[in-house]
Amino acid sequence: MKILTGKQKRPQKIVLYGQEGVGKTTLASKLGNCVFWDFENSTCNFEVARTYVKNYQELMNAFELDYSGFDTIVIDTVDIMEQVIITQICKENKLQALGGQNDYGRSYNLLAGRFAEILERLSVLNKNLIFICHAKIAPVNRPDSSTYDS
Repeated sequence: MKILTGKQKRPQKIVLYGQEGVGKTTLASKLGNCVFWDFENSTCNFEVARTYVKNYQELMNAFELDYSGFDTIVIDTVDIMEQVIITQICKENKLQALGGQNDYGRSYNLLAGRFAEILERLSVLNKNLIFICHAKIAPVNRPDSSTYDS
């Protein structure tokens, strides 16, 4: 074992999280040398490299592309990527939806496991990663009858 000093260069992982329309994709497009995994056609008005991902097979195919000319992969958006993964899990397991089948969380564990596999595969690409996620503001009703937006 040895002691290391100074900066240790390694890929960064960044999450851009906010409401629709606040500029998450715009910000990511300005960071330079990025390629987008575009799940919702959100990059069509940007001068960026992209691959459109519409289903699970295309998601798996995206791992096989040549990223040697890029520093960063942008997942736009994780929300839609999650839906693509859920659709695949439901198809593979003959489920109508996650949960609700008295499976005691099994289907949600399948989702968590699949996400972990995808994150591991992304890490192996050895690129900076930007994950774009939407915030959804929804009212929360408290037991004391007050409400607030979360």
